[in-house]
Amino acid sequence: PASADTSGFSELPDGWMWATVESLSTKVVDGVHKKPCYVSTGIPFVTVRNLTQSHDISFDQLNYVSRTDHLEFIKRANPERGDLLISKDGTLGVVRVVRTDREFSVFVSVALIKPVLYQLSKYLWVALSSPQVQAQMVPKGSGLQHIHLEDLRADCIPVPPLAEQHRIVAEVERRLSVVDELES
Repeated sequence: PASADTSGFSELPDGWMWATVESLSTKVVDGVHKKPCYVSTGIPFVTVRNLTQSHDISFDQLNYVSRTDHLEFIKRANPERGDLLISKDGTLGVVRVVRTDREFSVFVSVALIKPVLYQLSKYLWVALSSPQVQAQMVPKGSGLQHIHLEDLRADCIPVPPLAEQHRIVAEVERRLSVVDELES
């Protein structure tokens, strides 16, 4: 992958480095580019709506595709536990970690990132959701705005040592649980 263009970014603490999304992943793709033929039961078909309905991937109110279509679609984008999904059309930049072993396919409006190491998944979720990285997700297009995959691949993420990643994730999750309790 191309090296990160960090001009204009702040200096990082010792031991940290800037890395592109592409360099931290084995694959950055989007889902199927054609509207599938929906069936009444089958394999869940995830769109942006399923990323924005809750704090996780929602499997409520979705359409289904046949196993045959699903097997064709996952040749391009095969979401698995630990992968990240990002909305790239409509509501832009919503990031979710796949926390299920359930099979599903994704639409073109959803980008799939397969981390080089699945132990990076939660940190990448935090980093990709941060204002600094979200600011790099500049939408393009007239009418419907969307994030281009080549731009997403080039987005820069500050990467600390693994132990510090775990501490950051733990603190973010602790604070989010406090927010969830307050909402309840």
